[in-house]
Amino acid sequence: MRLQQILALKSFGFGLTHIKKIVDNKLGVAEQLTLQQRFLEKKAQSLIDASTTLKNVLAELGGGTTVAWETIIKLIEVYNMTNELKKSWVGEVMNERQLKEYAEFTKELKSRFTEEDRIAGEAKWAEIADRIRQNLYKAPSSEFGIEIAKECIDIVNSIYGKRHALRKLVWEEGYKKGHFQWAEPVVIEWYEKAKQAYYHFLLIEIVNQAGVLSSTEVTAQWGEVIAEMWAEDKEVTIAEYLLCDQRLNEAGRKLLQELII
Repeated sequence: MRLQQILALKSFGFGLTHIKKIVDNKLGVAEQLTLQQRFLEKKAQSLIDASTTLKNVLAELGGGTTVAWETIIKLIEVYNMTNELKKSWVGEVMNERQLKEYAEFTKELKSRFTEEDRIAGEAKWAEIADRIRQNLYKAPSSEFGIEIAKECIDIVNSIYGKRHALRKLVWEEGYKKGHFQWAEPVVIEWYEKAKQAYYHFLLIEIVNQAGVLSSTEVTAQWGEVIAEMWAEDKEVTIAEYLLCDQRLNEAGRKLLQELII
């Protein structure tokens, strides 16, 4: 019987020292079996995760025979980070492609900015939020609103670059819904309106250059701003709205009418 006990416990992954204590009744059998079951479950999941990670890394490598270790390490880090993100609110609003892009972006930020940069950045955003609080009585479309919106957008663009879709998704789902703590809803709502006012102001300035710059140059600048807004699907609606703006000159009005057509 003792030999059978030892073999059974060994098959469950117990070490010989541990087995001796169990069969000598120095440790509770049921308790030890429960603890070992939990341990094996975690170990099994860890092996499954490792296998999945390896499978995805091999898929990314595309079957190459020689690979730089830096590439492998980067792929593993991004994959593991993606899995961690899935456990947060991010996993509820982003698909696989977006999760991977966000993971890569987050990893890139860590290499671009130091801890001192991060602290300074948080202080800057807190200072901007405070300035907005002190000026909530002003219209978001006022000169102050447009200036502070430009300041914010310039900072955001310096961080996100051309990742316009990701930037908008993080803003809409992260900041506006309170997952990221920047400011209270009234400040965020005011800034959102100021941001729209700034973009409309910028678009008016661009189309008003029609006749001074070539139509190719003007439409290219217009397209860049629309892309930055991630509003390609609303381009015609925006053009129709701006047609009613009194800041629009005749050349700009004509260009917008052509865009709508």
